[in-house]
Amino acid sequence: MMIRMLINKEISGVLHSFRFQILIVLTMLVFLIAGLFHVNSYHIRHEGDNLDLNKQALEIQEHATSLNRLATLKQHMVRKAKAGDVISLNGEKGLPDLIFYNAFVLGESGYKSEHRSHLFANNDLSNYKLNQITQFDWAFIAGVILSFFILVLTYDAFSGEKQAGTLKLQCAFPVSRMSLFIAKYLAFLLIITSVFILGIILNLITIKLASGFQAEIPSPLQIGGIMITYMIYFSFFILLGLWFSSKAGEPATSLAYSLFTWLILVFFLPSAMAMLAEKIHPIPSSFEHNQQSSATSGQVFDNAPPKAQSYGPPSSFGGKVYPHMELRKKAIDEMTTVMNEFNIKGFNDMYSQVKLGADLGKISPFVIIRSISERIAGNGLEDFYQDFNRVVIHRSMLLEFIEERDREDPESFHFVNSWHPETYSSAPVEADEIPIIEDADPKLGSALKDSVLDVGILIFFNLLVLVGAWSGFLRYDVR
Repeated sequence: MMIRMLINKEISGVLHSFRFQILIVLTMLVFLIAGLFHVNSYHIRHEGDNLDLNKQALEIQEHATSLNRLATLKQHMVRKAKAGDVISLNGEKGLPDLIFYNAFVLGESGYKSEHRSHLFANNDLSNYKLNQITQFDWAFIAGVILSFFILVLTYDAFSGEKQAGTLKLQCAFPVSRMSLFIAKYLAFLLIITSVFILGIILNLITIKLASGFQAEIPSPLQIGGIMITYMIYFSFFILLGLWFSSKAGEPATSLAYSLFTWLILVFFLPSAMAMLAEKIHPIPSSFEHNQQSSATSGQVFDNAPPKAQSYGPPSSFGGKVYPHMELRKKAIDEMTTVMNEFNIKGFNDMYSQVKLGADLGKISPFVIIRSISERIAGNGLEDFYQDFNRVVIHRSMLLEFIEERDREDPESFHFVNSWHPETYSSAPVEADEIPIIEDADPKLGSALKDSVLDVGILIFFNLLVLVGAWSGFLRYDVR
């Protein structure tokens, strides 16, 4: 009963403060703007996805009239907009939304806005993580804005009352320090969580109304998973604010400590760990990658038998069609295999570097909740990695389909290769028989399972700060 009274007192004091009024107004405004931005982004991406998919379906149908044309058709996998994008989209914005390939070659990726860009294009920004644009998604609002407001609300929880003389008065009554500490902690957690829930409700209503009820929104399970995660995150910053407030003699000192630590945790550490990952796991530049790829594949062709390097004059086609084509096909296939392996290795190196930066950055709670948010939202780096691997598998399936249909054509020379479509079947195929990439719906259960370790780290950080805050308050001179 005593703790409940203390909690009500703390909540009443916070609700009547000018700081809280600013917090509630700005938070609701940000969630409203975030909803409008999401609707605009949803319409652009959704319309773009449909245009790309329809255009590609027509191209496949057109090229299905000739097997060798189908094999060399430049297809692309469209990375569609997801309902979870409103949860986390910052990491997604730095990633290509198209992955190009044909039956022989993979490795190209780009953006619908450009519809051209090589995975290893000749530019300095060869790594996706260096090309991110801030979005007002839930992860940004909770991770950056609300964490800042938490520290602004809690920095004088003890030092402010000590300065006003009310803390000494409270401790003069039969109220234990533990009860007072718990009451302040729970009061702030209830306030921030309530503000966040109201913001989410406003955000979802805005999305539905502004889109004419067309835009998808996250499922209740996704929202529930996000709420639990963010409550643990909010708890960390509440305890951090209480810790600094119990260690500092003056509210201004506590505020300075709090904001300095916030800058380190939210901005400095994520960037510093990304830079450290580049030093620990260096990768070739785009120019170096292209040079190495060209040199390696060229060496394969140079080492091929001389007969394989010559296509042969048209006059030699009489008698035996395409002389030495078997040797030439073997050399071409080896070159294509080397190029594909090089591109896959390059992509995996880039992924490993970004993943290392994210793993190192998990000494920051902000990086942790951003990672969990991407998993629950079903987008971001891990989703892009899975999409790329699906393209790798689909390219192999498509090539197997081409080779199988070529063997069924008695008029084909059966030299399926990436250079000479005239040496294999030009017979038509049924469009509905061509392998396609099936949509992979994100599995929330797997996302939550993969997030267990990150949640554990976040809880561990809470325990560390709790020990500091509680021990600091026990030794705090309330006079």
